[in-house]
Amino acid sequence: MTVASFGGGHQTDDFTNHAVHMFEVPRIGITHNKEPQDLTHIETAHGAGGKVMQRLIEEVIIPSFGRRNVGPIGLDQMDDGATLDQDAHLVVCTDAHTVKPLFFPGGNLGTLTACGTINDLAVMGAEPFAMTNTVIV
Repeated sequence: MTVASFGGGHQTDDFTNHAVHMFEVPRIGITHNKEPQDLTHIETAHGAGGKVMQRLIEEVIIPSFGRRNVGPIGLDQMDDGATLDQDAHLVVCTDAHTVKPLFFPGGNLGTLTACGTINDLAVMGAEPFAMTNTVIV
């Protein structure tokens, strides 16, 4: 398995216990309180849905996209989904979760992800008719 790292080298994957080759990626400059900082690693807080994740999306991810809105709702609105045409007839969203264990009292990772995606569509007024599949490697 090969994944991105800011220093390159090798590590061991905690989940599979296999050796992982790390290829080097450039550092990304981000700002916080007007002071430049290097984003040297991603932490779990970056995916927890809070202020840290919001900042990562706004300052690192969104600027890398040239065209951010195809329809009336897109990246600029920072919603849980996006419309894919000007008439707002097609809404798409996807969700991904990582939890250990995969199965837990009262649910499992698949149900959690499906319910999260369907909820995101419902609050946008859409009726689900298809699902996207997100794979986290």
